[in-house]
Amino acid sequence: MKWKKKICTGYLTGLAMGLSVLLSACSHDDEGLQMPTTLYAQPGDTLLAQLAEKYPEARYAERMERASRLTALRGKNIAYVGASFVNLPEADVAKLILCNALGCSITTYGYGGYGYATGKNLLAYVKMMRKHAAYVLWGTTNDYFQQVPPGTASDDLAAGAGQTACSGFNAALHSLQKRYPGVPIWSFTSLKTFLHPDGYDRNSDYTNGIGYHFYDYVDAQMDCCRKAGVPCLNLWDWQQFDTGNWSSFYFADAVHMNRDAYFLIGLKQLEWICEQLTGETAGGQEENLTENSSSK
Repeated sequence: MKWKKKICTGYLTGLAMGLSVLLSACSHDDEGLQMPTTLYAQPGDTLLAQLAEKYPEARYAERMERASRLTALRGKNIAYVGASFVNLPEADVAKLILCNALGCSITTYGYGGYGYATGKNLLAYVKMMRKHAAYVLWGTTNDYFQQVPPGTASDDLAAGAGQTACSGFNAALHSLQKRYPGVPIWSFTSLKTFLHPDGYDRNSDYTNGIGYHFYDYVDAQMDCCRKAGVPCLNLWDWQQFDTGNWSSFYFADAVHMNRDAYFLIGLKQLEWICEQLTGETAGGQEENLTENSSSK
């Protein structure tokens, strides 16, 4: 009987491993790119209710109610593309705020570690995109950390694929504008990072290994958007996260953020997107959403 038990156990183990490999293969396309995932509205989500109670100064219910009056994206699907900032499980908190408030769904393209000019280029994911109601390109820290020059708003892929962050970012913008003319394209910058001083301080002299500040990449992205006529939300200069409170909102790597941070980010993004749609805000005058956060 022992040998039968071993055979059965071995069979089940092999079956489980085979299913794991199959599921992994199904989550990638023929070129090895991660397949997109779609998040739908979940009005009864308890985590958002808990975070709203934790941060009453964010006026979550008021912002959500005001945004819910807008119908431009109701029943439609928005596409996000980016690296870990948009693909971490924690990022679903920010995306769910938009889904619930605007009655839309969000399909996410991209993968952690990708940049706009590195070998792992987000342009490949942009080319994968089908037609959506709107597109959001979220900035990434990877070009900075992987020592790729930021470049300028005039860079394009004709000058050499992947040579600068701007060349890849511009190619992504132009690809969407050419394929889906008239469809809104928006962009979010990276947020502050607290690994090095230039990740949060414009007066810092710290640079990466090729002599560029973190904020140079943020500014370059905004320049590209300006030139292409694409609205861009500057999250890096947003003063909600700073040296006094970052440890409450970031993981130990000082780059990636937790669910509390994404809750506040989601409300900021919701307010901004509402402005893009109609010119009215979801929450009125901006408050300090992280006020008294150290005591929470």
